[in-house]
Amino acid sequence: MPKEKESGAPTVVAQYTVVHVSAPEEEALQASAGPVFFSVTVRNVQSGALWTISRRYNAFEALARKLESEKWWRAIQRELPPKWPAPGRNMSQLQKRAVLLQAWALAVLGEPKAVAMHDTVVFFELDPPQEAS
Repeated sequence: MPKEKESGAPTVVAQYTVVHVSAPEEEALQASAGPVFFSVTVRNVQSGALWTISRRYNAFEALARKLESEKWWRAIQRELPPKWPAPGRNMSQLQKRAVLLQAWALAVLGEPKAVAMHDTVVFFELDPPQEAS
């Protein structure tokens, strides 16, 4: 629900926020030859509920492509961290990528139009928007 600024103009209060994006633990990374998943912890600001999802970089990239097809998102100029050079299994590089993914995800959830998009709801496993009665 928008709050009123002192000037009388509404400001939008984000319903969701990203608490943390992290790379896998080094032991788990070394024990698996499979793809690398980043853990994303999301919070519903209103209820305080927290949940963690796991996503590959490719999933972030797919959502970024959907957002970049929207003119309003291009105006925000928030790009996903580059895919190349790929960090492989280098922990330092994976942790740097996680920090950049967190900043990008925060920007996504801070934009009401992005949060209303079906692809964003699915990616972050958000509650579907409530219909007005």
